[in-house]
Amino acid sequence: MLVVGFGIQRFQQITGVDTLVYCSPEIIKETGIKDKTKLLASTIAVGVTNTVFILAAILLIDKVGRKPLLFISTVGMTTCLFGYSL
Repeated sequence: MLVVGFGIQRFQQITGVDTLVYCSPEIIKETGIKDKTKLLASTIAVGVTNTVFILAAILLIDKVGRKPLLFISTVGMTTCLFGYSL
C-alpha cells in the first residue's frame, strides 16, 4: 500500500500543475511576452492564482466533499476547453 501511495503521489507531481508552474516562464515567453517585468508579473500571477485556488479547495473540501468539487471542476474545464475551441 505504501508503494502505491508513493507511486500515485509521484505521478501526480510529474504530470500535474506543478510542472506548469515550474515551466511557466518558458511557456509565457512562447506567447510573445519578451519584457522581463511583464514576464515576472505573469509568472507571479500564475503562482498566486494556483495558491488561491488551493486554499479555496482546502476550505471547501470538508464542507462540500470531494465528489461535488470534482464534478464542478470537470464542468468548468469542459466549458473552458469548449470555449477555447471556438
